[in-house]
Amino acid sequence: MASIRARLDEIKEDPSVLIDPEIVERACGEVGHRWRERTLDPVTTLRAFAVQVAHGNTAISHTIRLIGAQFSESAYCQARARLPPAVVGAVLEAVAARIRGQRADDAGLWCGRRATLIDGSGVSVPDTPELREAFGTAGSCAPGCGLPQAHTLWVFDADTGQVLGAHAAPATTGDPRYAQELHPALRPGDVLVGDRGLCSYTHLAMLREIGCHGVFRLSARRAMPFPAKSGERTRHDYNRHRRHEPILVELIGDDDQIVEIVKPSNRPDHLTPEQFAKIPAKMLVRAVRYIAKGKGLRTRTITLLTDLTDAKRYPARALADLYLMRWRVETNLRHLKRTMGMDRLKCRSIDGVARELMMFALIYNAVCQVRARAARAGGVPPTRVSFVDTLRAMLVAGRAGPVPRARPPDLKVWPSRPSRAQPRRLKRDHSHFPVMIWPRRRYIEWIDARQRTAN
Repeated sequence: MASIRARLDEIKEDPSVLIDPEIVERACGEVGHRWRERTLDPVTTLRAFAVQVAHGNTAISHTIRLIGAQFSESAYCQARARLPPAVVGAVLEAVAARIRGQRADDAGLWCGRRATLIDGSGVSVPDTPELREAFGTAGSCAPGCGLPQAHTLWVFDADTGQVLGAHAAPATTGDPRYAQELHPALRPGDVLVGDRGLCSYTHLAMLREIGCHGVFRLSARRAMPFPAKSGERTRHDYNRHRRHEPILVELIGDDDQIVEIVKPSNRPDHLTPEQFAKIPAKMLVRAVRYIAKGKGLRTRTITLLTDLTDAKRYPARALADLYLMRWRVETNLRHLKRTMGMDRLKCRSIDGVARELMMFALIYNAVCQVRARAARAGGVPPTRVSFVDTLRAMLVAGRAGPVPRARPPDLKVWPSRPSRAQPRRLKRDHSHFPVMIWPRRRYIEWIDARQRTAN
């Protein structure tokens, strides 16, 4: 396994240096937050919060040990509850602005545009009456059972993995309902990539309204024949769904076409009548179909829907490669939930949940910044650099050890193995994956044989 030199210039000893006292005090003044001179002032509280989250959302007693403080757990909880969420948001935005300023304009672009990824995931919150009423539980839980769960929606930078925006909603909320709440995190010209749950006429139209573009897998509820029907759209009073059939505008290839689709008749619940009225009645979109097959993967047909209609600037192969990047959002969420411990939050109020999510985004973005700078210096993509190794290097940077360090630590770089195939089975039963009943080598040979038969 290769390694590259870490870039830890901004993070000297611990994550608490991310908290700029000037920004915190200015944000407190803007929201009218006042405090007495005490040990746990806003700056000290936020720095302790950053250390707690960076160490896997560890226990408060462990956090106090880490920062060498003398206050009690109760005092820390009360100080953290007094902080307005807007103060944490101001610190998060300041770090994000610094990251944007240090990044080259053309770094990690896809066809000259910044690619962004969107997806949702559930996180557990403490079982308090306030949180149970605000978020509810998963639909599979019996009444009175299960922890309350918040459905979070995230937007990431596809190249560096940094969080651009996040939103928390009740457990049974679908992704499309609050997708527009994250549109302010995008900038004109961005391409938003998502799964079929976010593929809708209204979503594409609202992205175009702010100057952005979308690439989504075609929803299972929308029919898309290749080639689509030409001529006039058939009007059937007895079957209103046929009014929405796509009409061919240009046939680029056997699996690539530009079609005209129409606005749905029913207004989605998450749009106001005024918003729905602004959406145009017709829209030109591009449908691209390709077959995904590879070693260890089942062969399947994938159809993408996008408003990027220029086939010369955005070839079908480039769109397929872009949608393959969507898997990175699953890795990013795994880093947040499993590596950093965000799968189960600890704050016991709605404002506390907001503060905690923003602090996770703050520490996560700091790790991504260090990882991206190290990757650029090493000439590899940021996704090849180990996230957990970068986090660990940041936590121990500058600390005195048994052997003095003459230079910063090297970061692990994962090898590029796109054709690697491994069975989704484990040797012991402690997750949702099935247990192995054959040796791993036999599973790999079985996968190879199935792939040869499919080809």
